[in-house]
Amino acid sequence: MEWGFTDGSVRFYHSDSKKLCGHHEHLHQGQVSAAIFADPRTLITAGTDGTVSVWQVQTTSRSVELQLKTCLFGHVKPVTIMAISRSFSTLVSASSDNTILVWDLNRQRFIRQLKSDTAVQCVSVNDVSGDIAICKGNSVTIYTLNGEHILTQNICDLPEDNVLCCAFYEGLGNEWLERELFFTGHRRGVVNVWGKAIVDGKFKLLSVNTLQHVNQFQTEIQVSAAISAIHPMPQAVYTGDENGKVYEWDCQLVQRNQSPVLVR
Repeated sequence: MEWGFTDGSVRFYHSDSKKLCGHHEHLHQGQVSAAIFADPRTLITAGTDGTVSVWQVQTTSRSVELQLKTCLFGHVKPVTIMAISRSFSTLVSASSDNTILVWDLNRQRFIRQLKSDTAVQCVSVNDVSGDIAICKGNSVTIYTLNGEHILTQNICDLPEDNVLCCAFYEGLGNEWLERELFFTGHRRGVVNVWGKAIVDGKFKLLSVNTLQHVNQFQTEIQVSAAISAIHPMPQAVYTGDENGKVYEWDCQLVQRNQSPVLVR
């Protein structure tokens, strides 16, 4: 699926042949600014018009059709970021005016607004605990699903560094996992791994490890590209940089020093 075309369309392609199998225009008044799948049959799109739309996806061997289920109104500026919890049926959306809204996808309605006085860079929702992480500049703020503030912490050592992407690891059932893990992506190929702990009666993120990306052929040369995506899976963590390279990390060694495997 791709969007960002001059006609404001969303386009679907076959994964094997790359042939166009769906072309949908005017999903929003203006451009589509963000999109995320809630499940294989539910697509959520957001637009520069400030609306969030929920679509039912109908697929055949030849085509992909979209049927509008509902529109969610609350933002007045373009929506830039969305994150979803499938187990809690909760959507979090952020717009260019720093507004962060939480939505109930089952009842398809607004729940609450979270505070933010600066631009939001990335959002992640823990599908196990329901915690919501909001990354702004060099700091991370975490709320409960009910909107209660847990912590706000500066996690960047250098003033010019920012958090570019984030993700919770949700495989809490694994025997080797010692703590709840949270990943943040930074410039120069750096991914920091954090554990949430209680220090002096307050929640705090403690550094667990730093995953430093290196050149696959010259392991002493560090990657200079910024990390743009993090996708934790039960047995591996996948990280992607702005140059389009994807790296695979063994989850059992994430809490210790380990080099990545370039998978694409």
